[in-house]
Amino acid sequence: MGRSGKIVVSARPNGEKGLFAAQDVAENEILITYDGPVIDHPTRLSIQIDDDKHIEGAENSNAFLNHSCDPTAFVDWNGTCLRARRRILAGEEIACSYFTTDYELREKFTCTCGSPNCKGQIEGFKYLTKREQLELEPWLPPFLQRKLRRD
Repeated sequence: MGRSGKIVVSARPNGEKGLFAAQDVAENEILITYDGPVIDHPTRLSIQIDDDKHIEGAENSNAFLNHSCDPTAFVDWNGTCLRARRRILAGEEIACSYFTTDYELREKFTCTCGSPNCKGQIEGFKYLTKREQLELEPWLPPFLQRKLRRD
């Protein structure tokens, strides 16, 4: 598992650590590759790829990848990597939507992203309204797309 040389760990305004662009990043550029072991339970660093299947993250890659309700990055489920959702300028935080990486989060939390679209309580895809789930469909892994069609 690796992290692009264009990413640095730095402090957010609230003092917590996050991943930030050290230089401009092009739209669709690969930022993190997910190639850790597949495990049967969620961890703080894992992303969910199927029911009871998670790719374990690593301290040197996605440990400080924070959630945002207005994300700058997305998981490309075909390549199992994190890509820039749009051009990211040097100094901007790199964040993804945890709603697209987990059906139900192991550790739920209150979002402080500051986005006008902020959802507040972050618990996982399962807890979104049907409308909110449908809005995320292009960004979902295959197992969440199956759940969306079943419900």
